[in-house]
Order: sequence, then C-alpha cells, then structure tokens
Amino acid sequence: MSSDSESARLTNAVSFLDRICTSRILPFRFVAVPKCGSTYLKGIASRMDGDCSKHQQSGINKEYKCASASELGLSIADLRSEAKTFVVIRDPIHRFYSMYRDIFQGLGDNNVRSLRNTLLLEFGLNINAVSAEEHLANCWIFCQWLVDNMARKDVSPFDKVWVPIHTLSRGMWELNIQIFLLDKLDEQLSFVFRNDEMLSKFFNDPVARDGRGGSPGRKEVIDEKLDRQLRDLYFDDMMLFDVCAKLWRNAESKKHLESVPRFEDFLSS
Repeated sequence: MSSDSESARLTNAVSFLDRICTSRILPFRFVAVPKCGSTYLKGIASRMDGDCSKHQQSGINKEYKCASASELGLSIADLRSEAKTFVVIRDPIHRFYSMYRDIFQGLGDNNVRSLRNTLLLEFGLNINAVSAEEHLANCWIFCQWLVDNMARKDVSPFDKVWVPIHTLSRGMWELNIQIFLLDKLDEQLSFVFRNDEMLSKFFNDPVARDGRGGSPGRKEVIDEKLDRQLRDLYFDDMMLFDVCAKLWRNAESKKHLESVPRFEDFLSS
C-alpha cells in the first residue's frame, strides 16, 4: 500500500471514529447519522453520564455533549473486539422528508440552514408553502439539488445531513457494526441490551421524542413519481434498509442476540 493510500485510510478511520458517539461511563456507542435518531441517542448517552439537565430541555434543536470514540482514545480494533457499537438506519424516503421539513422550517445546524438559503435564493424554494402540492414542488427542488450534488466527487460523508448512509460502509464493515432500525429503535435497544443491568435501565424511561408540525405529512406530499426518483437516488440505502428489516424480523422470531443484524450479515445476504 502506498503512503498516500495508507494516509487516506487512516484519515478515514479517524473521521469515522469522530462520528462515533459514546457515553463516557458505559459502553453505549453509536454512529451519529443525521436524521436517524442521533439526537435521541445522544440524550440517552447524556443521561448515562449523569447529565439530567440537558434531556429536560424542550424543543427540537437540543444539543447534547457526547464524547466521541476518538476523544476517548478508542480505536477501530478496540470497538470491533468490544462488538457493541451500532448504527441506526431509516427508510430513505422517510429520511428525505424529515430532512426537507428541517430545511423548510429552518431547523438544524449551520449546514442545514446554509442549504435552506441556497434552495431559497438560487432555486426558488417556497418557504410560505401550505398545501401538499406546494410542498411537493419544494421536495422536487430539494430532490433535484440532491441529484446534482451527489454526482460530485468531493462529498464528505461526515458533514452533510443529506449524504447517503452507504457512504459510511467502510467504517461499518471494519467494525462489523450492529444495525438498528429507527422505527423500532426503542424495542430493539431493549432487546439487545436486556441482559446488561447497567445499560438496560436507561431504555425503560427513554428520552421523549420530539413532535413536528408546520407541514403536511409525508404520505400527503410525496407522490409515486417522486417516490420512484428517491428510490433510485438512494438505491443503496434502500437496499440496506430492506435487507436489514428482513434480518431483524428473523432475529425477533428467534429471540437470540446472535441473530441481531450486523454489517457482514447484510453483505452476505
């Protein structure tokens, strides 16, 4: 391996470790994927570390101070041998619409607000949209922007809310990471950690999820044509989600922790 490729590999590993959030006290570690429950999970990690004040804040822009794996000096080898790190994935269509609602309402971090300004000033995003038809037109604007930007070669998987989850595949493969589904996250966390007395008690009283208002629901807005476009755009993420949903159904029927989906299970399916 050349020095340049080795340097790139190490840089990617460090970046991935920066993306892994963890409790400072307990082995509760997860990859923070935007729009896949990461704020919710950071709230749980925050409580594990005794920070009760933050999870009592209201609003959907809460900031939880979580340590990263790199901050605690954990390596890829450490995390793979521990075998506890997980990632949460989501139906890509649901994730897209959640991203759109953040953009429309002006929520999220600086990247989201910057994207909102771009779509507003350069592409005609209608920030006064009310009807499902107006929101559908906005979603097409966002979708076309995604099509154009996903074709770029300089996209980083670590600092853009819209980047496909499959761009994290290298790190997920190196850890053979556990994969959870957002729509069943509470029950899957309880299932996986049910035999761990220190961890399991934090899933009996989960941090409240935030409700959203201000725009019609996804089913009212996304029509068949946009649905097909998004499935093509997020094809690899859709395949990852569909396979892991099937693997989870198998795990739940067997009720064995050994059946919980890991990334290598997805690759071999």
